Amino acid sequence: MTKNSSINLIEYLSLSLVCSFFILNNIKLVLIGIILSILTLNKHLIRNIIYKMQTEIVDSENIITKDINSKNIDSEMSLVDTIEEFGFIPSLDNNDDINAA
Repeated sequence: MTKNSSINLIEYLSLSLVCSFFILNNIKLVLIGIILSILTLNKHLIRNIIYKMQTEIVDSENIITKDINSKNIDSEMSLVDTIEEFGFIPSLDNNDDINAA
């Protein structure tokens, strides 16, 4: 089946599900048909939303890797940079949690 024939099949299926209420009196089939028709009408919008979400995920992964790489490069910070970033003078003892200043 080609792409257009499958789209036409979904459109006809949604129409037939909505019209099946007159024969089967089942509201669930009608609701499924309405949902299918709404999805068919908004397929371009849905594709755009999915594409934007995928690009945001890729961009956020790139930002995280850049942050990790920059932290590895900047691990040799000077004392002045450390004071500006943390707001206190770190001691040589890592177990000392006294924040002066």
